[in-house]
Amino acid sequence: TALALLAGSSAWAADTTRVYAINTDSELTSAQLEKENAANEAYTNLLESFRAAAPATHTRSDGREDANMADEPSTAYTVDGIPASGFPDYYAGAYMNANHELVVMVTDNAAASKSAVRILSQSSELNFRTAEHSYADLVRCMDEITRGWSSGSEEFAPIQYAYIDDFGNRVVVGVKELSDEYL
Repeated sequence: TALALLAGSSAWAADTTRVYAINTDSELTSAQLEKENAANEAYTNLLESFRAAAPATHTRSDGREDANMADEPSTAYTVDGIPASGFPDYYAGAYMNANHELVVMVTDNAAASKSAVRILSQSSELNFRTAEHSYADLVRCMDEITRGWSSGSEEFAPIQYAYIDDFGNRVVVGVKELSDEYL
């Protein structure tokens, strides 16, 4: 499942065994800082490549961006200005691990997918992890939630917040009350 629901101290998710934390209390060594800077640059290059290939967007009066394509409905949610259609099917997200390295998740373990990511990120220093859901699917889910909020739909009224959890490869949704009926 690509969705996790949280309410107060309760949590519902298909996979609650993935717990992670990075110690941010200590200063980075020069080697760690160098790795982190390289990871940030690779991630920035990756996003810039996706943005360049994404459909043209324009900003609406409410500040959100819409895809400007006849065959695709306007989007209410983008990631750094990139709509769901701007992410390739093999890309499933990215995060920096505890070793200050960029981990790129792909939906398949194919050499072609990894090669494409290396080319787009302009880096060969990447770690890969296979994930179930494409980033485009996660962005589409967030777009649906954002549209539901915007429309005032009763189905979306209990939702207090939502975000994409890159590490968990899912969308996390916080709700006012977590009941079996709402699930």
